[in-house]
Amino acid sequence: MAPVTPSLTLESTSPIILYLCSCNFIGISNIGRNMSETSGDLLLTEIEALAAQLEDLVATCNHLRSENEKLRLVEQTLTSEKEDLINRNLEAKKRIDMVVDRLRTAQTS
Repeated sequence: MAPVTPSLTLESTSPIILYLCSCNFIGISNIGRNMSETSGDLLLTEIEALAAQLEDLVATCNHLRSENEKLRLVEQTLTSEKEDLINRNLEAKKRIDMVVDRLRTAQTS
């Protein structure tokens, strides 16, 4: 059985692989000419695996950015609610102090 030779086409290749190849990032611009088919296949398989890992990493990074933004919004909401509760507490304390002062004044009269 003849080995299957992977082909680099725009439809079947990850954009990351195309970028790496176009930049001659790892010196593979002549796969199939300077290397045996087996070496080229192995190298292409490694590149595809690395590209998949990189795509997963980018997806994870995007997910974490999104989650971080949501958490920042929750933090802002909680901070705002905390400030509101502190202000309401201070207002209630002032009213209680006024009632206590009135009771003291009424007792001494």
